Parts: sequence; C-alpha cells; structure tokens
Amino acid sequence: MKSHLAQLDRWLARSISVFGGVAMVLLTAIVFLQVFARYVLNLPIGAVEELPIYLMMLAIWTTAAVNVKRKDHISIDVINLFVKNQRTQKAIDSAVEFATAVVLVLFFRLIYRYFLFNLKSGNTTAGLEIPIWALLFAVLVCVGLMALYSLINAAKAAKEVAAWK
Repeated sequence: MKSHLAQLDRWLARSISVFGGVAMVLLTAIVFLQVFARYVLNLPIGAVEELPIYLMMLAIWTTAAVNVKRKDHISIDVINLFVKNQRTQKAIDSAVEFATAVVLVLFFRLIYRYFLFNLKSGNTTAGLEIPIWALLFAVLVCVGLMALYSLINAAKAAKEVAAWK
C-alpha cells in the first residue's frame, strides 16, 4: 500500500510540475499574442486578457504545493545564528514545521468555506465568465496538498528530534 501511495505522490508531483510549465508557456504565448495584436495589428483581443492572470494563479498555486513537498520554498534560517545546539535547532525547526502545517490547515478551511460560498452564489469572472468556484477548487486542492505535505514534513522533523541522541 505504501508503494502505491509513493507512486501516486510521485505522479502527482510530476503532473503538477508539468502543468506549471505548460501554464507558463501558454501564459507567455497569450501575452505575446495580446501585445502583437494590440500594438502591431491594432486589434484588441477582448476577454482573453484575463486568461494570463488565471494561468499565473494556477501555475503559482500548483507549483507551491510541490515546493512545500520538496522543501524548495523560500525560508530564512535565522535561528541557526543564535542557537548553536543542533538538537535545539532541530526542535525549533520541528515546531516551525508544525506551526506552518497548522496555519495551512486553517487556510484550507477558509478557502473551503469561500469555495462553498462561490459554488452556491454562481459568481463568474468578468470577461470569460469562468465560474469562480472552478478556480477556487484548484486553489483548494493545492492548499490541501500544501497542508498535507507540511504535516508530513512536521512529522519527519519531529521524528528526527526524537531520534537525536
């Protein structure tokens, strides 16, 4: 069972990375097309102008989940300047990982409630009339993955502290 979950996790991370890359390529192409159409052809493209915003949003949120998994996100290790004991450093790192996981779980709850509100209200985007709940669903899944990966990272950090002799 564990290997199936590991395979699913690897597939999910790979799929998210590919989606982020494809979204960025599409975003670049759409912006180039918009600039070319507007300034060379003097033709506005219309509602497509909001598409790069949503592609950027989806690319950022999806790749953020993978970055939390791999611990590739930006972090500042100021504690190491003041605390020299490695066991204490690991204990603080574990506490910070746990606090991050708690904050992400709370954020997940807020996004979930906002998702339900938009699902009921039927709000759509201004130009393309994309249901806002569809965009929020992607954010909800990504924040859920970030919370899950943070909990896993916190458990690993706590295990390292417990195993420290």
